[in-house]
Amino acid sequence: MYDVEKLISVIVPVYQIRDYLEKCIESIREQTYQNLEILLIDDGSNDSSEEICDRYGGQDSRIRVYHKQNGGVADARNYGLAKATGEYITFVDGDDYISKDCLETLCTLLESAQACISVCGAKVISENTIDEKQNKVLKINEYSSLDALSLCLRGKMRHTLWGKLYRRELFEGFSFPTGKIYEDIPGTFVTLLNAQKVAVSNTEAYFYVMRKKSVMHSDFSKGQLVETEIIDQTMDVVEAAYPSLRHLTDARRINSYFSVLRRILYSNQAEEHLELRKELRKKIMSRRKGLLTAKDVDKHIKIKVFSYFFGEKTYMFCQRMADRHNAEVLK
Repeated sequence: MYDVEKLISVIVPVYQIRDYLEKCIESIREQTYQNLEILLIDDGSNDSSEEICDRYGGQDSRIRVYHKQNGGVADARNYGLAKATGEYITFVDGDDYISKDCLETLCTLLESAQACISVCGAKVISENTIDEKQNKVLKINEYSSLDALSLCLRGKMRHTLWGKLYRRELFEGFSFPTGKIYEDIPGTFVTLLNAQKVAVSNTEAYFYVMRKKSVMHSDFSKGQLVETEIIDQTMDVVEAAYPSLRHLTDARRINSYFSVLRRILYSNQAEEHLELRKELRKKIMSRRKGLLTAKDVDKHIKIKVFSYFFGEKTYMFCQRMADRHNAEVLK
């Protein structure tokens, strides 16, 4: 069993999520593992989210509320890490929620395996769903840093910060890159690089709420190129530590290039970004060698690469088919 004396710091970034925040906070307060400090980091909200934080701060002595100027999710997480006093750290996004036994499951797993990180399963749900049934425990596995990184690069383990419990020392000397999106990617890979052992359970204890939005009608901005920059920088670090993972880091880079290309082609600005599309094509083609025949590269990336051989129209036809399938799953 876990050591009940260990304090878990739960860091919750909050920004303009009043419709989701109460459910998130209640799910943390109701945990079967009670030795918590709940850090609500209000990142400059003005939609009454800040008032909800203050109300709960007055109801539960374990909750500490901090109000700060808006600086983005990365800045809020850095702020939370600076204020956290727990030996263990976990992150919960303010528009998601967790099962009552989530932190007990993660802590028990971490302690019993003597791991540096424990990981639980997650369930992606639409914001109107009422299906919160958890799957039964099918398996628990323990991995080395190398094996965990391989799983993450292959898409077999989430690259998100949430749904994990970390020993505090993994974040020593690290800060999330501020002013950028996709800041969880370097955080995930850096902690995996520093972890001697990672314990994983597929028990679904974290509920990720997929909010309604349409990529079909969203405009593209060059600021979204930050995704490829962060991926490239992070993969450089992983390759330096484990050169044997090069084919998987190439696949991860290519997936980020496709992510940007998809947004461009879905927007009404495709012609305006012709040069950028050409640049992305060069990057994709320069790293595609060997991916189609590699046994451990995710099949969805292989499909993207293969369809792209025949041009953007073929690639987008396959992408739209995949998007329709994913939309049906979330209904």
